[in-house]
Amino acid sequence: MVQATLHRIRPHVRLCSLIAAITCVALTGCSTELESRSTSFFTQPLSGVTVDDGLRAEVPLPIRSAGMLTIATDEPYAPMEFVADGRLQGADVELGSAIAQTLGMAASFRQVDYTSITANVATDQSHLGISSIWTDEPTARLANMVSYYQANLGLVVNRAVKNAPTSLETLCGHSIAVEEGTDYIDLMVDYSSQCERDGKKPISIKATDVQPQATDDVLKGRVDVMAADSTVTNFQVALNPELISSIPSGTPLRNYGIAVGPHYGAQWAELIQRVVQHLIDNGTYASIMQRWHIPQGMVDHAQVQAARPISASK
Repeated sequence: MVQATLHRIRPHVRLCSLIAAITCVALTGCSTELESRSTSFFTQPLSGVTVDDGLRAEVPLPIRSAGMLTIATDEPYAPMEFVADGRLQGADVELGSAIAQTLGMAASFRQVDYTSITANVATDQSHLGISSIWTDEPTARLANMVSYYQANLGLVVNRAVKNAPTSLETLCGHSIAVEEGTDYIDLMVDYSSQCERDGKKPISIKATDVQPQATDDVLKGRVDVMAADSTVTNFQVALNPELISSIPSGTPLRNYGIAVGPHYGAQWAELIQRVVQHLIDNGTYASIMQRWHIPQGMVDHAQVQAARPISASK
């Protein structure tokens, strides 16, 4: 069996360029803007979320004085972050808004290319980054990460497909839609090669620019299967009764994390961890995940993963 590490990575910016940008800021104080776009979204407060005065008192003074928590994200990636009816919404968006409200602040989400989010946070251009970021992907080392959800690879098929595949081993001879820039592309290429070595038909892989295109392809019957994070597949199946999903055996569960910049020290990341834990304990977190049809990956405990030091020589 072919094994592969699974990542949602959009290759807009190479890791080395992100490290160079952070080194530039840290060592020389130069100014840099890391793949951010002009779009910003101000979200509506969530009902039932109240300020915790004790947690608010621990917010670094420059952030607390501004009254605005700036959060980097990259849509479209329903159900986590996407725009509909002119509003940014999704599970990540509501979680970020709830964090801001708990700290007595407003949330402002700014659009940043996915592979630049942790660097954007690490260079203090945004206070947090929330965008279905894997805590084990290369760019995650640039910022402290607070884990809050677990996901893995999911497959979605249309009920109309005969002999629909429900595992990686049964994909031979089928067509599959996958978002470009993800490691799921590499995984499907590996399995297609294995199919041919086994004397079977290869997998027909259709790469799409964004995730909604892949979803539309399987809904409209242009492909037999779609591969994506389990958050995406579970959400689409909940919305579309003509779809069914499966989680291939052997694919690892991995953590989504909130990027927290090291600029304000480890205490800032620890505070965000305690805010997320507060939202888990009071039921707000579960309400968000259930509202977006993704309770399967909920966690009981948020944890901090410290940033790895970046040196000028790397």
